[in-house]
Amino acid sequence: MKYIARKKVAALLAFMAIIACPGAGSAGTSGFSPSFSSWGMTKDAVLGRIIAPGTAVGELSPRANPCYDNKIVNYLLSINSGLADSMTIVQAASLPVRDYLFLRNRLMAVMERHGAISTAAFAETLGSVTKVYGKPHIQHEGSTTSYSFSGDKTTVLVQISKVGDHYECTVHYYARSLFRLLLTE
Repeated sequence: MKYIARKKVAALLAFMAIIACPGAGSAGTSGFSPSFSSWGMTKDAVLGRIIAPGTAVGELSPRANPCYDNKIVNYLLSINSGLADSMTIVQAASLPVRDYLFLRNRLMAVMERHGAISTAAFAETLGSVTKVYGKPHIQHEGSTTSYSFSGDKTTVLVQISKVGDHYECTVHYYARSLFRLLLTE
Protein backbone atom coordinates (compact mmCIF):
# COMPACT_ATOMS: atom_id res chain seq x y z
CA MET A 1 0.00 0.00 0.00
CA LYS A 2 2.85 2.38 0.85
CA TYR A 3 4.43 1.64 -2.55
CA ILE A 4 1.22 2.64 -4.36
CA ALA A 5 0.91 5.80 -2.26
CA ARG A 6 4.53 6.75 -3.04
CA LYS A 7 3.90 6.16 -6.76
CA LYS A 8 0.82 8.39 -6.65
CA VAL A 9 2.73 11.14 -4.83
CA ALA A 10 5.63 10.88 -7.31
CA ALA A 11 3.23 11.06 -10.26
CA LEU A 12 1.45 14.05 -8.73
CA LEU A 13 4.74 15.88 -8.11
CA ALA A 14 5.95 15.18 -11.65
CA PHE A 15 2.62 16.38 -13.04
CA MET A 16 2.77 19.55 -10.92
CA ALA A 17 6.31 20.23 -12.15
CA ILE A 18 5.19 19.78 -15.74
CA ILE A 19 2.21 22.12 -15.32
CA ALA A 20 4.01 24.72 -13.21
CA CYS A 21 7.12 25.06 -15.34
CA PRO A 22 6.71 23.47 -18.77
CA GLY A 23 9.66 25.48 -20.12
CA ALA A 24 12.01 25.01 -17.19
CA GLY A 25 15.19 22.99 -17.06
CA SER A 26 14.28 19.48 -17.97
CA ALA A 27 11.79 20.17 -20.73
CA GLY A 28 13.06 18.35 -23.75
CA THR A 29 12.58 18.29 -27.43
CA SER A 30 10.61 15.44 -28.86
CA GLY A 31 10.68 12.99 -31.72
CA PHE A 32 6.94 13.53 -32.08
CA SER A 33 5.72 15.42 -35.15
CA PRO A 34 2.35 16.05 -36.82
CA SER A 35 3.12 13.32 -39.36
CA PHE A 36 3.50 10.65 -36.64
CA SER A 37 1.84 7.36 -37.53
CA SER A 38 3.60 4.67 -35.47
CA TRP A 39 0.57 3.88 -33.33
CA GLY A 40 0.75 0.77 -31.17
CA MET A 41 4.30 1.36 -29.89
CA THR A 42 4.97 0.13 -26.35
CA LYS A 43 5.54 2.58 -23.52
CA ASP A 44 9.23 1.59 -23.30
CA ALA A 45 9.69 2.25 -27.02
CA VAL A 46 8.07 5.70 -26.73
CA LEU A 47 10.25 6.55 -23.72
CA GLY A 48 13.32 5.45 -25.64
CA ARG A 49 12.59 6.90 -29.08
CA ILE A 50 10.02 9.70 -28.97
CA ILE A 51 10.47 11.35 -25.58
CA ALA A 52 13.99 12.79 -25.43
CA PRO A 53 16.32 11.38 -22.76
CA GLY A 54 16.41 13.64 -19.71
CA THR A 55 12.87 14.92 -20.27
CA ALA A 56 10.88 14.93 -17.02
CA VAL A 57 7.96 12.50 -17.22
CA GLY A 58 5.10 11.63 -14.92
CA GLU A 59 2.68 8.73 -15.12
CA LEU A 60 -0.96 8.53 -14.10
CA SER A 61 -4.10 6.53 -14.64
CA PRO A 62 -7.56 7.99 -15.33
CA ARG A 63 -9.08 5.83 -12.57
CA ALA A 64 -6.70 7.20 -9.92
CA ASN A 65 -7.03 10.76 -11.28
CA PRO A 66 -10.73 11.36 -12.04
CA CYS A 67 -10.09 15.11 -12.54
CA TYR A 68 -7.71 14.41 -15.44
CA ASP A 69 -9.12 16.15 -18.52
CA ASN A 70 -8.47 14.74 -21.98
CA LYS A 71 -11.15 14.75 -24.67
CA ILE A 72 -10.09 11.39 -26.16
CA VAL A 73 -9.80 9.68 -22.76
CA ASN A 74 -13.19 11.08 -21.69
CA TYR A 75 -14.81 9.81 -24.89
CA LEU A 76 -13.27 6.34 -24.56
CA LEU A 77 -14.39 6.08 -20.94
CA SER A 78 -17.92 7.16 -21.88
CA ILE A 79 -18.02 4.21 -24.29
CA ASN A 80 -16.51 1.72 -21.82
CA SER A 81 -15.60 2.82 -18.30
CA GLY A 82 -13.79 -0.50 -17.79
CA LEU A 83 -11.04 0.75 -20.10
CA ALA A 84 -9.74 2.97 -17.28
CA ASP A 85 -7.95 -0.05 -15.79
CA SER A 86 -5.98 -0.61 -19.01
CA MET A 87 -5.08 3.07 -19.61
CA THR A 88 -1.85 4.77 -18.66
CA ILE A 89 -0.98 8.41 -19.36
CA VAL A 90 2.68 9.41 -19.61
CA GLN A 91 3.08 13.18 -19.33
CA ALA A 92 6.25 14.63 -20.81
CA ALA A 93 7.56 18.08 -19.92
CA SER A 94 8.32 18.85 -23.55
CA LEU A 95 7.39 22.02 -25.37
CA PRO A 96 4.45 21.82 -25.82
CA VAL A 97 3.57 19.56 -22.88
CA ARG A 98 2.48 16.17 -24.24
CA ASP A 99 0.33 13.45 -22.72
CA TYR A 100 0.84 10.02 -24.29
CA LEU A 101 -2.17 7.69 -23.89
CA PHE A 102 -1.40 3.99 -23.70
CA LEU A 103 -4.16 1.42 -23.89
CA ARG A 104 -2.95 -2.03 -22.84
CA ASN A 105 0.63 -0.68 -23.03
CA ARG A 106 0.20 0.43 -26.66
CA LEU A 107 0.34 4.08 -27.76
CA MET A 108 -3.07 5.15 -29.04
CA ALA A 109 -3.19 8.95 -28.66
CA VAL A 110 -1.09 12.02 -27.94
CA MET A 111 -2.43 15.29 -26.55
CA GLU A 112 -0.40 18.50 -26.84
CA ARG A 113 -1.28 21.22 -24.34
CA HIS A 114 -0.03 24.52 -25.73
CA GLY A 115 -1.80 26.54 -23.02
CA ALA A 116 -2.05 30.29 -23.57
CA ILE A 117 -1.01 30.91 -27.15
CA SER A 118 -0.48 33.90 -29.42
CA THR A 119 -2.30 34.21 -32.72
CA ALA A 120 1.00 33.73 -34.58
CA ALA A 121 1.90 30.59 -32.61
CA PHE A 122 -1.57 29.15 -33.20
CA ALA A 123 -1.30 29.88 -36.93
CA GLU A 124 2.05 28.06 -36.97
CA THR A 125 0.61 25.05 -35.09
CA LEU A 126 -2.46 24.85 -37.32
CA GLY A 127 -0.29 25.36 -40.42
CA SER A 128 2.03 22.46 -39.53
CA VAL A 129 -0.94 20.11 -39.13
CA THR A 130 -2.65 21.41 -42.30
CA LYS A 131 0.58 20.88 -44.26
CA VAL A 132 0.49 17.16 -43.38
CA TYR A 133 -3.27 16.44 -43.43
CA GLY A 134 -4.78 18.99 -45.81
CA LYS A 135 -7.89 21.09 -45.38
CA PRO A 136 -9.69 20.62 -42.03
CA HIS A 137 -13.35 20.30 -41.19
CA ILE A 138 -14.08 23.37 -39.01
CA GLN A 139 -16.68 23.51 -36.25
CA HIS A 140 -17.55 26.42 -33.95
CA GLU A 141 -19.15 25.80 -30.58
CA GLY A 142 -19.39 28.67 -28.12
CA SER A 143 -15.92 30.10 -27.54
CA THR A 144 -14.17 27.01 -29.00
CA THR A 145 -13.24 26.35 -32.61
CA SER A 146 -12.28 22.79 -33.60
CA TYR A 147 -10.30 21.81 -36.68
CA SER A 148 -10.59 18.10 -37.57
CA PHE A 149 -8.13 16.35 -39.88
CA SER A 150 -7.90 12.77 -41.07
CA GLY A 151 -4.94 10.91 -42.51
CA ASP A 152 -4.27 7.28 -43.44
CA LYS A 153 -3.35 6.23 -39.88
CA THR A 154 -3.93 9.35 -37.79
CA THR A 155 -6.86 11.59 -36.91
CA VAL A 156 -6.10 15.06 -35.51
CA LEU A 157 -8.30 17.46 -33.57
CA VAL A 158 -6.93 20.99 -33.06
CA GLN A 159 -8.95 23.11 -30.63
CA ILE A 160 -8.58 26.76 -29.74
CA SER A 161 -10.69 28.34 -27.01
CA LYS A 162 -11.11 31.88 -25.76
CA VAL A 163 -10.38 31.81 -22.03
CA GLY A 164 -10.71 35.20 -20.38
CA ASP A 165 -8.50 37.62 -22.29
CA HIS A 166 -6.39 35.01 -24.10
CA TYR A 167 -6.64 31.87 -26.25
CA GLU A 168 -5.63 28.32 -25.30
CA CYS A 169 -4.79 25.54 -27.73
CA THR A 170 -4.93 21.76 -27.41
CA VAL A 171 -4.06 19.29 -30.17
CA HIS A 172 -5.17 15.64 -30.06
CA TYR A 173 -3.54 13.06 -32.34
CA TYR A 174 -4.92 9.54 -32.24
CA ALA A 175 -4.83 6.28 -34.14
CA ARG A 176 -7.50 6.35 -36.81
CA SER A 177 -8.27 2.73 -35.97
CA LEU A 178 -8.72 3.43 -32.24
CA PHE A 179 -12.51 3.39 -32.11
CA ARG A 180 -12.76 0.49 -34.58
CA LEU A 181 -10.45 -1.55 -32.32
CA LEU A 182 -12.70 -0.84 -29.34
CA LEU A 183 -15.84 -1.85 -31.22
CA THR A 184 -14.38 -5.20 -32.30
CA GLU A 185 -13.49 -6.26 -28.75
